[in-house]
Amino acid sequence: EVIADLRDESKNDPLRTRQLAFEALRDLLAEMTQRQPVVLYLDDVQWGDVDSVSLLLEMIRPPKAPAVLLVMTYRDADVNTSPFLRDLLRRWPEGAQVHDLAVGPLETEAVHQLTLDRLGSNSEVAQGIAAAIARESGGSAFLAEELACSVSLEQLASSNPSNVLQMAVTLEQMVSERLEHVDEQSRRVLEFVAVSGRPLSPEILAEAASVDDRLDEVLGLLRERRFVRVGLRDGREVVETSHDRIRETLVTLLPAGTVRAHHRRLARAIESAAQIDTEALVDHLLGAGDTERAGSFALRAAEQAAQKLAFDRAETLYRLALETIPSATPEARTARRQLAEVLEWAGRGADAGRVYLQVAEETSGIERSELESAAAMQLLYAGRVDEGATLIHRSLASVGLRSPRSALSALVLLIVYRFWLRVIGLRFVERELAEVRDVDRVRVETLYAASFGLNFIDVMAGACLQARHVLMALRRGNQFQQLRAVALEAAHCGPAGGPESERELALYQMAESLAERSGSSEGVAFVHACRGVSAFLHGRWKRAHELLEVAYENIPQHRAGWHANADIFNLYSLVNLGQFAKLANQLPGFLAEADQRGDLLASVAFRVGAQVVLLLAQDQPERARRELKDAMAEWSQTGFLLQHWRAMQREVEIELYLGEGERAYERLSRDVRPLKKSLLLRVQCIRGMTDFLRARAALASLDQTSPLRRKRLCEAKRMIRRLQREDMPWTTAFASMAAAALAMAQGERAASVTFLRAAIEHAETADMLVHASAARHRLGMVLSGDEGQALVARAEEELGAQGVRAPSRFVSMLLPMGH
Repeated sequence: EVIADLRDESKNDPLRTRQLAFEALRDLLAEMTQRQPVVLYLDDVQWGDVDSVSLLLEMIRPPKAPAVLLVMTYRDADVNTSPFLRDLLRRWPEGAQVHDLAVGPLETEAVHQLTLDRLGSNSEVAQGIAAAIARESGGSAFLAEELACSVSLEQLASSNPSNVLQMAVTLEQMVSERLEHVDEQSRRVLEFVAVSGRPLSPEILAEAASVDDRLDEVLGLLRERRFVRVGLRDGREVVETSHDRIRETLVTLLPAGTVRAHHRRLARAIESAAQIDTEALVDHLLGAGDTERAGSFALRAAEQAAQKLAFDRAETLYRLALETIPSATPEARTARRQLAEVLEWAGRGADAGRVYLQVAEETSGIERSELESAAAMQLLYAGRVDEGATLIHRSLASVGLRSPRSALSALVLLIVYRFWLRVIGLRFVERELAEVRDVDRVRVETLYAASFGLNFIDVMAGACLQARHVLMALRRGNQFQQLRAVALEAAHCGPAGGPESERELALYQMAESLAERSGSSEGVAFVHACRGVSAFLHGRWKRAHELLEVAYENIPQHRAGWHANADIFNLYSLVNLGQFAKLANQLPGFLAEADQRGDLLASVAFRVGAQVVLLLAQDQPERARRELKDAMAEWSQTGFLLQHWRAMQREVEIELYLGEGERAYERLSRDVRPLKKSLLLRVQCIRGMTDFLRARAALASLDQTSPLRRKRLCEAKRMIRRLQREDMPWTTAFASMAAAALAMAQGERAASVTFLRAAIEHAETADMLVHASAARHRLGMVLSGDEGQALVARAEEELGAQGVRAPSRFVSMLLPMGH
């Protein structure tokens, strides 16, 4: 009755009905849990859809979560194949308790004892039977139970242990013996259940097995014999074998011709049903040997799987279809393009890029340019920098556009484009897709691919192409291209640093207005994510985390590209905020997902940018060094890219953590020249962090380089002045920390105390918790006495809460006190 009312309210929209149903369930749970706690049990949750994740999480998200014990079961393999599980595990709310209970195969000894208990005997014969069953069951308590039940009292009472080999202690023997007590019609029904290989509706089963009136009776008998189980899936009754190994055994007992005939009848029954299960139909057509029709239905099933966000299944079906379609046909080319799109939605950029390229080679003209641009974008998103950069330059040339060949040329072109943009302003005409010429649409897309793809690798080239992109999008693009370009242009104001400018705010206001008018949820999320990245670049890391944490929560089909970069900046925000406990909880899921989809850009960013910091917090510097080295070995060695700067930063911090000040200074010095040539220091965020790193390295190396002491002190003073000129809360905190270390190195204890107190205040203002704790720890060490001890104790408690195992070493890395 509730669902019927909800359907009326949602006008039969299935997605809206589901949302209303979850909201009704949440309200019901809230009402029920006012009286007593509730247990909610979800079995086999890999079948859930991603749309349900947000609503499910809302029910358990503190602080308004009802008193619910949510119990879910799934198989280990499902974590890598189920979008529902991937999203649920990655986005589990902080503060909602979770306990993973692994229910794996039993140990051989445990199965042996379980079998003896079931047999009720400890004789030599029973011991032999139990040993055989332990081997055959593979650790399954269910199979051990069934095999034990197949042993007769006469067999157990045998006084001859050698008879054990003739007893029913194998699955094949057990199944064959039980089949002897099943009538012909029941056996036929069981064969169809086994051949189906998936949950089967009673209607399809009755049609395929030509049994109708007796179906309930037959299923009752098969359930008694423990061959099948009947349950609910997606609200519908289904029949399946009680265990997959029993199903496999049943199928092996059938002649190949019988299996093919059963597949054929199942296919016919499915085709005649009111609602066709296309994936099941494909499986049975293949099983019947009808590959041509299977390929045709596989295309339809792949489209349906993609609509359900089951991208891995859609990929399998597209590849299956392509095996049955002549490769030179237009149908095959269309299928390959759809396969590339599915791989893109699944976040597998490298695979998607290569399939796009394959399709591009079969086309010409503007379509070829469009496909090459899509391929370049995906390869760059996936971190295949050299391959993607070569292709993006080729794509730009194919549509008559220039690309910068050096950082200097990029800077010159950037100045020209920015001046041009200032002159003509941001006036534009909103256009629908149909109003835009194909060549203009492809040019805008190619510039977007180039600007965005290069932006997180080669900052200057990305900025240059973005300026050209926004000019082209406003003059020639459609509405979505315009809002995307304007939002990216606003985000490109961030690298300059400082407070948000009026221009940046105006651009975001324009982008949000366009997104609202377009009605595009993707457009709204894109603008939201751009704001998050801007907040990061302005040093507002708490705000960045708040925005990026939920930027794409309602668009689960986006897992790569800009969307993955939102995740990268989100985790970097946690690093800068010092929220290592939360970072440690989220990083493994992000990293596993990036590796699983072959996303080298995200994987290297996570491993170098966040994992190294966590390993140092866990007092594992040598492992941090190995992880960093392994990550960068996979990365492009062409030029000095953003990732090389990040690796330099982390390598220097590892040496500082180990107390190797001179080695830290030498490592930093090695990259000073390529860093300057890259023009990365034009980005305030990079510039400020580099200056703080240089000040720390100079101060940490003082006691080891007495002839160079004066030079290093002057360098530290210069870096402090530069940090102060940046005039941001976070750079001011860095400047105060470095000034405190400098004062201590010069024997100015009182000045050091003043600077440390200021550092604590500025770090807390910037929400840099670990930096504040480090300054507090160092202040306590300088003051000593009761006040000093209290400060040290408080700092170590704060650092311990974030998983820092060796507080003194970690503090020395952030705030080295030179001698």
